[in-house]
Formats: sequence, structure tokens, C-alpha cells
Amino acid sequence: MKHFFRFCTEILIGLLCICTLLLALEQSGWFEYAYRNEVNFQIRHIEENPHFKNAEVVFVGNSQTYLLNDSLLESALRASVFTVSRAGAAFNDFRSILDWTDKESSPKIVVLETHSFKSSGMNDGQRMKFPKSFKNFLSLESEWNQFKYFARDVLQYHSVLESGPDWITEAILRPKEVEWGNGFKRSDYQPIDNAFMENYERNWTPFPDNPIESDVLDEVKRFVLECKESGIEVMLYESPWYQKHCMPKINRRSSIEKMAAQCQVLFVDLNQEESLVRDPCFFQTTKNNNQHLTQEGADTVTIILAPEIKAMLDLIGEVAH
Repeated sequence: MKHFFRFCTEILIGLLCICTLLLALEQSGWFEYAYRNEVNFQIRHIEENPHFKNAEVVFVGNSQTYLLNDSLLESALRASVFTVSRAGAAFNDFRSILDWTDKESSPKIVVLETHSFKSSGMNDGQRMKFPKSFKNFLSLESEWNQFKYFARDVLQYHSVLESGPDWITEAILRPKEVEWGNGFKRSDYQPIDNAFMENYERNWTPFPDNPIESDVLDEVKRFVLECKESGIEVMLYESPWYQKHCMPKINRRSSIEKMAAQCQVLFVDLNQEESLVRDPCFFQTTKNNNQHLTQEGADTVTIILAPEIKAMLDLIGEVAH
């Protein structure tokens, strides 16, 4: 019995050592080596990204957001831009942004795309993996919360099982520099063609004008006010859909306009741009309730948004002087 107890103790100690080693390797990013130039890794380690640290304008949203033309933006704004966005993301996926914009970056403006104003987005396995500041870790109240805080990324967002020995060996012996990006990418969506236009003309049922949940709007409002208290200006915009794809978004627009007025922030609803929403070349061919911009559409939206953001930057500059 004594030998059996000793054997079990040695097994537990061995497992603890293995788990500790895996935890250390996970936190060091070695298991993520093969993904280090992909979106998920770059968001997880966003506090290390020089583009994020130096960004004057930060865009936040889902896949509607990262298709904007960053070159056109930086040329028009004469300012550096960055986007924190991922396909399918909901607003609560971004709620911790203020923590690291306040500590790791000092943007002048945060631009929120409103299609992320929903209560549910990705499942837990897909959810965006934001970094956690050490200061926040120390401020947690209980030891149990500290343990959960430290272990969550490994237990819930692990990449150990997705890695292979070749990747880990290369990460340790032949590490390469991360090619940090600013989060934007070009659109590869194909425009609405003549065949799909026939669907709109014959048997298409437009997607409904669904209002935004009040609790989501309350959360957005709190976020906007916290940004403004931290000296960060906020702008809202809604990326457009083809006019026949959905019902006029009267209720949706009204709820956002009301919240924006309460917070005294600008809201630009691009669905009100007739020349934009009537042109099928600007929009993806899809039957889904989530229509993206083509590259031509993304360029056009960027050109429309840029003067609004530039005016805000100029006003901030005038106030500073």
C-alpha cells in the first residue's frame, strides 16, 4: 500500500510537471508558431504589434470592417490606422478593447462598425482572444479568479492539439520574426451578376429590419462613454448592403441614431447613400443575411468615410493647440 501511494504521488508530480511545461510553452507562443502571421495570433498578441501601438485611428468590428482600404485611409487621413476585427464577431467580443487602448495604445479615434452590435457572434472556440494586462491580473480579488484568469487561454483557447512537433522544433531552434499587419485585407468577393439579379427580381424575400437588442445598445453606450472619458473620440458607421437584399433598416437606424445622440457621437449610415446601395458591383453575391463589399465597394466606402474621420482628426488637432 505504501509503495502504491508513493507510485501515485510520483505520477501526479510527473503530470504536474508536464502540465506546467505545456503551460509555459503555450504562454510563450511556441504552439502558435505556425499561425503567427494569421489573424488570431496577431489579435492574441496585439499588445506587441507596432502597428497597433502607433495607430491614431482604430477600427473595431467584424468582417464588414477589415475590408476597408487601409492605403486609401492613411493617404486621406495622413494618420496611421489599425483594425481589430474578425468574421462573425459580436460587440461583447470587443468589450476589453478599452483596457488595452488605454494602456498599450493611445488612439485619437475609435471607429465602431455597427453590424457587430449583436449579443451573439462566434462560439467560445472561435471567440476573439484578447490579451490580458498584468495589471488586471493583479487586481482580481480571489486566488480562484487569479487561477481561472491565468489558465483560461490554455484550457479554453489552447493551440497545443493543433500543433505538430515540426512546428514546435522550428519555433525553438529556428524562430522567425512575426510579420505584423494592421488587420486589414483585400476583398475577394465577387459582385452580384446578372443571374443573381434575376433572384432579386423574381422570388427574393428581403431580410427583415431587425432592431438591435436594448442590452447590446446599453453596452455600446457604456463603452462609448468610457472611451470619451479616456480622451478617445468615437465614431459609428454602418456598412451598406445592396438595397434589394434587405428591408429598409428604419428601426435599426433609429435605435443607433438615438444612442449616438445620447452619447454625442457621429453616426454615418451608409445605407442612406443611394448611389452606393443601388450599384450591384459594390456587393457580394450571396443568399446569406450578411452581405460583404467587393473591393470596388470597399474602396468606395473608404472614400466616403475618410473625410468624416479627417474632420474629427482636424478638430482634435485644433483643440490640442
